[in-house]
Amino acid sequence: MTTLSIIALVLIFLIICWKVTDMKKLLAPKLKKAEPQIGDFIVHANVQMDGEAGAHDMALNPVVQARLLIEKEEAEGRGHVKRNFAAGALRKLGLHIDHKHKDDRSGAQGLQRVDVALMEEEKVAKKAAAARRKDEQMIRDAEAAARDAQKMVRGQWL
Repeated sequence: MTTLSIIALVLIFLIICWKVTDMKKLLAPKLKKAEPQIGDFIVHANVQMDGEAGAHDMALNPVVQARLLIEKEEAEGRGHVKRNFAAGALRKLGLHIDHKHKDDRSGAQGLQRVDVALMEEEKVAKKAAAARRKDEQMIRDAEAAARDAQKMVRGQWL
């Protein structure tokens, strides 16, 4: 094949790709520039809006409006409720510190609850460590028994 025939095949291939595929959009995209209409952005002061009295209500999503109404009704029904906030770590431990009693004992009681939770966690960790040691000992015993069995088999065959 000559170079002229190779060039002709490549050109034919490119023409087929140009016609069949969207190659023309990749190589030469046509950009449409739309001019913004300034009249769309201008609102005249004397233009009456439909339902102008309720126009401020339309600014919010209806779902958000409903949620705000429900929260407002709940707040009116129960008054001001002080929440029992626990720090993130204490909440994960399931501890709720009661902030109603703000004397010196409440801090000590909170610390006592944390100590109790830590002791329970320590007990669980000790049980897990004991079970792990028991499993390791059982594996060592099984390996020793296997070595003894191997020695016995070697002694019989030799």
